[in-house]
Amino acid sequence: MSFSTETVVHDSPDDPYAIKVRVERPSLTIYQPAEGRRNHVAVIVCPGGGYGRLYLTRGGIDYALFLSAHGYTAALLKYRLPRPDETTGNADPLPLQDAEQAMRVLRRRSSEYDLNPHWIGMSGTSAGGHVAACCAAFGDAETRPDFLILSSAVISLEPDIGHKGSRLNLLGPHPRPEDIERYSIERQVNATWPPTLVVVARNDPIPAENSFRLTAAIRAAGRSVLPLTYNEGGHAFALFQLKPPLTEWPDRWLHWMADLTYGR
Repeated sequence: MSFSTETVVHDSPDDPYAIKVRVERPSLTIYQPAEGRRNHVAVIVCPGGGYGRLYLTRGGIDYALFLSAHGYTAALLKYRLPRPDETTGNADPLPLQDAEQAMRVLRRRSSEYDLNPHWIGMSGTSAGGHVAACCAAFGDAETRPDFLILSSAVISLEPDIGHKGSRLNLLGPHPRPEDIERYSIERQVNATWPPTLVVVARNDPIPAENSFRLTAAIRAAGRSVLPLTYNEGGHAFALFQLKPPLTEWPDRWLHWMADLTYGR
């Protein structure tokens, strides 16, 4: 699979932060700090959109710019949207295939991008959080992220807390029970799960229970997780629109990554 160009169609101007991306071939857009500021750590940024579109501005470009401004190489992933009729047998959905390939590309080209191949993580917002969490659950030594940042993440596809739109777009109108179980990632946490930062607001329209169940599963597996839970904030909070107390979380994100990577 190659990473190449994509067709971009802007949504209605009434929703200036929504960009519908019809990706014919997945792509990575690299945001790299100046050479003297690079810390050799990379984050693949997976935007959300309920698996029906990609919201590139919030949880995408804003995260990439934030990371590169603080010494991190950011790679914005534009993944193909799923085709539920292809989610059968052993075939993983297209977004997961593209995210795993993005990890392969960065690791194999780490010297070109001045990266430590063992410190490449993923950030995912909303359905992008589901993509990133799938990589942690199902990836191998080359495709599993070294750390995760999940904000307002879709985690479960179970009927009680799962996001109906994401489940419909990912698995179709009549999903098989085994696919619901496989892609309910709180059920897939294992002994290789990477260190994870989980950020969510209690008033998120996607039930915060998604994040709570994942946090509990990570702890039960004896793995490292830092949950940041806020009473207010809604869904997929953009870095350029934060209001107190959410204004603190980007700094906590930076401190968490620094503690994780600089001391090892």
